[in-house]
Amino acid sequence: MLPIARWIGYGGETDFHGYVLETVTWATALLANTRNISVFATVHTVANHPVVIAKQIATMAQMSGNRVGLNIVAGWNKPEYDALGVKLPDDHETRYGYAQEWFDLIKKIWHHDGRFDWDGKYFQAKGVYGNPRPEFDPPIFNAAGSGQGLGALQERSG
Repeated sequence: MLPIARWIGYGGETDFHGYVLETVTWATALLANTRNISVFATVHTVANHPVVIAKQIATMAQMSGNRVGLNIVAGWNKPEYDALGVKLPDDHETRYGYAQEWFDLIKKIWHHDGRFDWDGKYFQAKGVYGNPRPEFDPPIFNAAGSGQGLGALQERSG
């Protein structure tokens, strides 16, 4: 199961997607109440810190027998950025660069033994480590619509 994630609806008479459940909580509830489906958490990189998401996904993997995946959204909907009080970068390259570093930090948390520091362009972290860890790399989706986005978020370990 793969949910859509929205922080606000599209407005208008029906306010399409104006009532959407938060996906990490939704996915966790589904995993706790099912036995045979895999569930993806759809996560906007700008709204969720990678250290927190790494722990949330690892926790979901542990409690579900590894039936969790991660759908990464770099963002595109300016009204959602406005609602979060965050500036939407004008270019895809910046949004995808941010999302790539976000993902690289998560992968390092899942794979690195012991504590480490991260001094990136977008994230700085001191003494971070990953416990618990997923027993395997959860499947990753990238909900990109542009050509540049489809090539983004390379599966890098490190």
